[in-house]
Amino acid sequence: MKLKLLASALFYMLVSSSHAAIYAETGDAGQTLGTAQSVAANTTQINGTLGVAGDVDLYKLVFAANATVTFYAPATNIDSNLILFDAAGHGLWGDDDGGGGLDSQIVFNVTPGTYYLAFGDNNIDARDSSNIVFCANDDGDCTDDPISVLDHFGSDSEGATGPYTITLSSPAGGASTPQAIPTLSEWGMILLAGLLAFGTALGLRRQRR
Repeated sequence: MKLKLLASALFYMLVSSSHAAIYAETGDAGQTLGTAQSVAANTTQINGTLGVAGDVDLYKLVFAANATVTFYAPATNIDSNLILFDAAGHGLWGDDDGGGGLDSQIVFNVTPGTYYLAFGDNNIDARDSSNIVFCANDDGDCTDDPISVLDHFGSDSEGATGPYTITLSSPAGGASTPQAIPTLSEWGMILLAGLLAFGTALGLRRQRR
């Protein structure tokens, strides 16, 4: 029985690891809907870098099902800020310190479709084509303005730059991509799980004799 449980646990770990992905920013993510970087399918973590003072990185996320998603960005030397937008660029939620301390966190009920997530340092805000702020990092719920659309960002950054991480409690990404070939360690787990399952079946067969 213990062997069977161990084999099941190994199989679950392998499947979970193959369905979670880390997306690494390529170059510099843009600041408009048209230049936002689309994260890969099944992404649960985004790794990026603010290269210059006042930089804001925008990512395109696609969710396949209804979910309550936690977007979390821990502060480092960067005072992390997050702003979430819908597919059209309307502001949904802005957060500065919702994760405790200087950590930024947004918890939002998503429906199937496209969203955009912005990351920046210290007091970022979303502005329309007339340079009017319609969703800022401290605003919280921004859905009371269903008209304004993202054109660019503003920032009161104190000059902090460097790497950052954003985690998602539910996977997001673009269209499905082919599964990667298992690594040597994953093949080892597959083999071990198979041997354990075979041993369990052989033991049960002997007990029945």
